[in-house]
Amino acid sequence: MIKGAIAAALLLALIAGGQVYGADEAPPPQDSKIHLKKALYVHRAAGDKIFAESRKIKRGDILWNILKNDYGISDDDIPEFIEAFREVNPGVDPNRLFVGQEIRVPFKVEIDAAPPPVQAELAMEEDTYQVRSGDNLWKILRRDYGVTKAGMGRAITAVKRANPSIKDLGKLWVGQFIVIPFERHIEEEPEKAPATPTIVAGKGAPKESLSAKQGIPEGVLTILSLLEELECRVERTGERFIPLSRGRTVRLDGSDFPFITGPAGGKVILDPMNRLSAPLEEAVEASWGYTVLKGAPESVEEYLGKLFEVLKFNQLKKGSTIISLKENETLEASPRWTVTPNPDSLWEGGVHMVFSGTEGIDPILAGLLSGKGFVLHSLGESRIRQEKIKTSFKVATLLQSGSMEGAASLLSLLGVENKLSPAVVLKLDSGVSYTIRPPITFEHGSLKYAAIPKKPAKAESVLLRAGYFTFSWDGESPALGRVADLMVLLGVEHQLKELALPAEGSLRLILSGIEINNQLLLSKLYPDLVEDVEGKKIFCTDVQMGEEEAALLFREGCLPLVLE
Repeated sequence: MIKGAIAAALLLALIAGGQVYGADEAPPPQDSKIHLKKALYVHRAAGDKIFAESRKIKRGDILWNILKNDYGISDDDIPEFIEAFREVNPGVDPNRLFVGQEIRVPFKVEIDAAPPPVQAELAMEEDTYQVRSGDNLWKILRRDYGVTKAGMGRAITAVKRANPSIKDLGKLWVGQFIVIPFERHIEEEPEKAPATPTIVAGKGAPKESLSAKQGIPEGVLTILSLLEELECRVERTGERFIPLSRGRTVRLDGSDFPFITGPAGGKVILDPMNRLSAPLEEAVEASWGYTVLKGAPESVEEYLGKLFEVLKFNQLKKGSTIISLKENETLEASPRWTVTPNPDSLWEGGVHMVFSGTEGIDPILAGLLSGKGFVLHSLGESRIRQEKIKTSFKVATLLQSGSMEGAASLLSLLGVENKLSPAVVLKLDSGVSYTIRPPITFEHGSLKYAAIPKKPAKAESVLLRAGYFTFSWDGESPALGRVADLMVLLGVEHQLKELALPAEGSLRLILSGIEINNQLLLSKLYPDLVEDVEGKKIFCTDVQMGEEEAALLFREGCLPLVLE
């Protein structure tokens, strides 16, 4: 076997290197030759490789026993090795070996997983054959069904599957019936392959030369590029050798069968050209747990979905998700998938969102997501376009919005006169006089209003008797709630709402606040935009927004008033 050949080669190296021999052993003559007991042969047949050793037949040798006992070939695989024997020993009958005969014994078959493409459509049929004298399976397939040497291995596998009750196809008897599946060629005009939907992902589309060289549909190549961005290991070059059983190995060329491993496990072999036979596909999946995905994608989204079912990531989420941008500001994203390749991705800005298309993806919001460490992809284009916009105006703010100074500023903007901590004097008929200093007073629509001070306890009753309508101004209540209370007192049209911009889309900014419809307030807050504010409304919020959010609000018909 190979070990004998290696030992002989080492011996030859020792002789050539002039090594010292034992005292009882004289070195061989200069012209001596070393004869190996066994020789190794590699035979090629239509892309397959058959590894065989030389052997001299001894008394009692039977090929079946040699394969099973000396090389560990299983009963199921022996028929295939008997046909390999015929291939490397042309003209030798495996059932009639004689003592002293020199043969080559196949001990390993390396199967080419990608046979030459068939030019004509194949229709599978079955025939029932009755074994005659002198028949063997190889002779039947070659003589009566025109099976070539290159197709013999696949034909024998098909016969084994069609005759599960026959345990040994190498031992047929006269009169036995066997089922022979065979392929009937139907010559037709080749149809033009349908256009394959394409995507471009990540670092750009693969080069056309790569697609032409590999013959893999462009849609598959671009999906592979997307998976690489999702930190999958994609092997699309070189050769991979997968043992199937004792002595049987399948060879997969990476250019025909890309191999994908997910960041957290899960392995897929792609067969986009449908070149892997069903028995080999089953053997690969059964032996190593690989999933074989056959065919080119009719739907890129469906194809990716099948891959995601097998490939493993730290997290894989379908559908919409809510992202917190800052306090009281969130973004609703509706990607097809959100992918977190590994645990570190959460901290290193490596969370990916894959969208079905770019429609409804606002580039401003895409930029905000990018700033939070998200990577956005589309099934129709490259990484989704992002924009950082500088507004042409300064965002209006209301300083100290929770204090009386803030309330006074807002009242002044709305054209309402007001006073901070004025002295309100109430004289009773009894001659008793009270002086109260409320935090703020103002008049609107011939009515007078006053905020209730904390002290004295009788302050509210004194203000009421002095002709003021009172309202509470709790310093611990939210600033937005106080602004809403003022709008109610002043009769200003407003609405408490959760703003979602744009109204429809795969990315939407979510802000809580007060929408105020008052043109006077608009003109006071944004005097430089008088010509552009028609039809727009004020949106009052306590979110400290940046220029991108302000630009988005302006585009959607809102001008921000930020409470600070």
